Amino acid sequence: MLVIVGLFMGQRYGTAAVGKLFGPSSRSGSPVLGLTGALQVAQQPGILAALNPLEAVAFLQARGWHLFVIMGSIVLALTGAEALYADMGHFGRRPIRVAWTGLVLPSLALNYMGQGALLMSDPTALESPFYRLFPQAWLIPVVLLATAASVIASQAVISGRSP
Repeated sequence: MLVIVGLFMGQRYGTAAVGKLFGPSSRSGSPVLGLTGALQVAQQPGILAALNPLEAVAFLQARGWHLFVIMGSIVLALTGAEALYADMGHFGRRPIRVAWTGLVLPSLALNYMGQGALLMSDPTALESPFYRLFPQAWLIPVVLLATAASVIASQAVISGRSP
């Protein structure tokens, strides 16, 4: 709640001020996510079978048509579409494509695969696989980094443009 109130109060200084304050978290957040996921994938390379489209088809067929509804949520979670469209108006297509395909998508894919790899080796991590990827000493910095990255995404959606 405090973050949201602070974000709306900071709006009066413009998106550039918010971007200068929180922008570095966006640049550092993706590589951190990718690295932690890659470490888990290296420990459990069997997760790479998830990249086979035939596995996805078999997964969907085994669970029935109602799983199709959930796919919309999965796509939205993976793409962050609402923030991308907001950023598009500010930066244009090319920078968004480059940032997305060169940094964000690979980092998210590695992180999600890392969470899957963690669950393959430790099913008790189901409660919070994202935070379980990190050593205990990293939890507070990761929560702060995730909060700052959320502020940037929220700023883009609130203002219709990215800082």
